[in-house]
Amino acid sequence: MRLAVLPVAHAAIYAALWWTSPLPPPSLVALAVAGVLIWISCIDIQRFEIPDTGAVALAVLAALALPWADRVALASHLIAAAVWPLLFLAVATGFRWLKGYDGLGLGDVKLMIGIGLLCGLGGTVFVVLFAALAAILFLLVASLKGSGTSMRPDNSAVAFGPFLCLSAWGIWVWGTFE
Repeated sequence: MRLAVLPVAHAAIYAALWWTSPLPPPSLVALAVAGVLIWISCIDIQRFEIPDTGAVALAVLAALALPWADRVALASHLIAAAVWPLLFLAVATGFRWLKGYDGLGLGDVKLMIGIGLLCGLGGTVFVVLFAALAAILFLLVASLKGSGTSMRPDNSAVAFGPFLCLSAWGIWVWGTFE
């Protein structure tokens, strides 16, 4: 996909999810969250790297968006920000130990801090589920098209960050699964 088209395509998809959601009109925090998620996705597709500044920016914005008035929801978001990165680190470490090469990067681990803060414990379960299903669907379509099974030119891997980011956005703006 051409570099100029990538952020525009992302923005269109994110906007469609936002405008069809039951949430109130756009806020500056939501616009910033969308911008950071789109930026992380585009960088990950291009370089197979989730920038630390993007992961930190998402975590800060997610903290600003936390539902401070509700103690139960606050606890859920804080627990998710601690538990999900540890689960991803365990998967990354286990995969590396079994296969001898990386299958999940540490950028995805760091990204889960912000996603956990944004979506909470219950929401993040569905973020990971939907991201995994979308990635599998992407791989199936790519293999049926015969265009390889990767977003990379060498067909060696698929960036998981864009699937996580889009799923997190959808779960967050729709406010479901909490």
